[in-house]
Amino acid sequence: MRVSIQIDDNGSVLLTGVGFEPALAQRIYDTLNTSLLGWIAREEAMRPLLGERKIRPDVRNEAGGGVSEQRYTENQLAVAELMAERDERFEFLVHTFLARLVDYLDDEVQRIVGRVRELLAAGWKRVDVVTDHGWILLPGGMDKVELKPATTEIKKGRCARLKDGASVSAPTVSWHWDHDVRIALAPGATCFEAGKDYEHGGVSPQECFVPRLSVSLGEVGAAAGGPEITKVKWLGQLCRIELIGVTSGVTVDVRALPADPATSIAEEAKETLTTGMVSLVVPDEDLEGERAYLVVVAPDGAILAQREVVVGRNR
Repeated sequence: MRVSIQIDDNGSVLLTGVGFEPALAQRIYDTLNTSLLGWIAREEAMRPLLGERKIRPDVRNEAGGGVSEQRYTENQLAVAELMAERDERFEFLVHTFLARLVDYLDDEVQRIVGRVRELLAAGWKRVDVVTDHGWILLPGGMDKVELKPATTEIKKGRCARLKDGASVSAPTVSWHWDHDVRIALAPGATCFEAGKDYEHGGVSPQECFVPRLSVSLGEVGAAAGGPEITKVKWLGQLCRIELIGVTSGVTVDVRALPADPATSIAEEAKETLTTGMVSLVVPDEDLEGERAYLVVVAPDGAILAQREVVVGRNR
């Protein structure tokens, strides 16, 4: 069977339309596209196996031991996975994207900062930044807390409904609508299931608080403030930086240690000339992928602003 799949670029256009920078919108779109196409192609390739509705293990006798052992073939395991609930199979798409979410956070925060500044400059008296409650994302995986299946009616990653009389070591609370129902909670940033780096539910600051940030101008109007790095873009070993609030005599550098000018890895530090844009070159190609710091330096050597970067890579 040959499967032809085509997805248009409306997703990228939509992301851009709601405020994402074009480059970031394209990265998100490409990541989701790659995962989705891979999932569809795999399902089509496995479709002939769906005829094997009954999952029957191969039974093999260990030589001389007389022990019967049940083992599943790869095809049977594939069928079992494809027969699972679709929302469970779709989870890996979410996890594929979320695992890279941490790489976008700095850019997204700076985009929000820029938008707030624009609104205040346009005459808004106050800007409220709000969001929904959060969830736990811990790249590398959360530690697993054991919760025996015999003690639970229903078990999720971060919480579980306990059976009557069950004794567990995890913290428990009663259900608000029925105090006879007890809920076990995974403590801290742990999980009742192994291999989870992203999970909803449970009790955590991320789940329990809805952040709200109010920004307004002071009584004397817009503060002059200091220099601020608003955008960083790598083109190979060339780094283009955009800033606001710069004054004459301020220089920009790339350093391994922000406060030590001797650790500069740039071809040369450059003065901003109050244009708000500067380009730096890191000539050593062996440094690609290494962490470093962009620093904005005052004439007296004081650090006015800094941002962690990865040489040659856009995050």
